[in-house]
Amino acid sequence: MTPNDEKMVGPQKKVPTLLGYVYKGCAAMNLQDFREVWVQRWDEIVSEAISSKDPNLATFGLRAMYKDLNDDQRPWADQVIAERVTSTDPQERFGALLLVDEFMIHAALPQLRALETDCHGRTDPGGPYELAKIRRIIDRLGAAPKS
Repeated sequence: MTPNDEKMVGPQKKVPTLLGYVYKGCAAMNLQDFREVWVQRWDEIVSEAISSKDPNLATFGLRAMYKDLNDDQRPWADQVIAERVTSTDPQERFGALLLVDEFMIHAALPQLRALETDCHGRTDPGGPYELAKIRRIIDRLGAAPKS
């Protein structure tokens, strides 16, 4: 990886971009290949944030990874992110919801509605807060034009 493959994502922090990490020299990719690479890089970003004890690094890294996608790659990323919205892993779900909300990923609306239904039955203390967040995202996506 060359220095051009890294982006500043926070105060003096750099993470490899998805494009530099994967796409250099890769002639063709399908959705399954993309999913494997995307999930692997996502997990690495989260792992790096945990080991550095800087949770913001994961947020910055996930945003940078999504921003680096081109128009052809974005629909695949949107699909993989939508799948992660309904994850049972709260960290995975948090990251997916962050990206859906920030980048207005309309492809995730069916998963958001399913998650909204699932949250109705939750009895844990965080349930009402997550339900409110999900409803806010659904409302924003419903009000925003599809890109």
